[in-house]
Amino acid sequence: MATIEYLDEIHPHPPLLPAEPFDRARVRGLAQLIACDIHPINNLRVLKYLATPLGIEEPARDEWYRHWIRAGFDGLERQLDGHDWITGDDFTIADIVLAHVLKEIRETDLMDGYPNVRAFYARAFARAAWRRTRELTADRMGVDLSEIPEMEGRIPIPGAMLNKLNPMRDLDNLSRAQLVERYNQMRPAF
Repeated sequence: MATIEYLDEIHPHPPLLPAEPFDRARVRGLAQLIACDIHPINNLRVLKYLATPLGIEEPARDEWYRHWIRAGFDGLERQLDGHDWITGDDFTIADIVLAHVLKEIRETDLMDGYPNVRAFYARAFARAAWRRTRELTADRMGVDLSEIPEMEGRIPIPGAMLNKLNPMRDLDNLSRAQLVERYNQMRPAF
């Protein structure tokens, strides 16, 4: 969240937060709700902890996971009803956070029964910024664009290439100016 807000502050056009303080607080609250209530549940580290050391068997883990994801989706489905984006007509940081969570969930049946969430997912990844991110990924990897899958979700990238792509690697060894440069490289034109 802090990285997205920082990038929004140094690249304010188009804005990812509304101008009015109340509206900004509402967008931040929704983004944090998604980041804190839905995203951690979808985290492999959390699911592994349920298995080891807690010893919870896979069927019970799956039911636990589905219960909490659906609880979050119930609210999102209502929030998106009649809107293109979470807070209405404007694409915000809350939409970026939700798109990130949904790209990890897309390979499951969890969006079934949530037509507004599924439509949001399709709209988010149809944005020009996601296509531009795909182009930048190909450029950073030094491969032809045709080798990068369409941005409808997770991009399978060989582990050896991850360090090349990760703009946040080696943070401890970077100066402040180098950190700012890395942050600037991260932000696609949303």
